[in-house]
Amino acid sequence: MPDWHPMLAAVEVSPDICDMVDPAGKRYGMIEIRRTVDGIRYRAVHHAGDGDRLLGWGTSLRLAGEHVHRACVSAMSPASGPNEGWPAHPSRSDLR
Repeated sequence: MPDWHPMLAAVEVSPDICDMVDPAGKRYGMIEIRRTVDGIRYRAVHHAGDGDRLLGWGTSLRLAGEHVHRACVSAMSPASGPNEGWPAHPSRSDLR
């Protein structure tokens, strides 16, 4: 079992809202718990530099937390997409 999971970044600010907080204390996302006609749903929001972005609705807190965390990690890449914009590793240059 891993020592860390994205849900460890969740800080409950009220009974229905969890902020996702990085190690420096900066909020990078939010999960809101909502009751709907289809049951309990979790609204996943990523706090990007240009404003909040709704990622979608999860059927579990774990799933919503994973989506917010992946959006945060993806936003750190130079091209803001998974595996985009990173320079090729020198040892892989002969594979092109």
